[in-house]
Amino acid sequence: MRLLTTTADTIAVNTYLLANKDFANANPAIIAKTIAGLGDAANWANANRGEVAKALTEITGVPSGPQTVAVERAVYGILPLSDAIVAGQQVTADRFFKLGLIPKPITVSDAVWTAPKA
Repeated sequence: MRLLTTTADTIAVNTYLLANKDFANANPAIIAKTIAGLGDAANWANANRGEVAKALTEITGVPSGPQTVAVERAVYGILPLSDAIVAGQQVTADRFFKLGLIPKPITVSDAVWTAPKA
């Protein structure tokens, strides 16, 4: 066995919503409504953990015991990207460039969409 990394070498894992930049810029109301709906679903999941665990057991085939433990540990939510998250993604992008996994350096903050001011 060979140790590849430790938790001290990694950053927090997040999931991101992706959209075509032109579409997002042209349809901010649709994006806002989608994000609000996903937020409602996350709030429901936090309040109905038993139902979430049951559904995931049916979908994945993972037994209900471990699935329940995983669901109880999860925090469901739709949150804006923080400066810390963007900085962590920049560290990853820089590492990927250094390793040759991406062809040129990127600036992660350039890809972050923000809703236009009303």
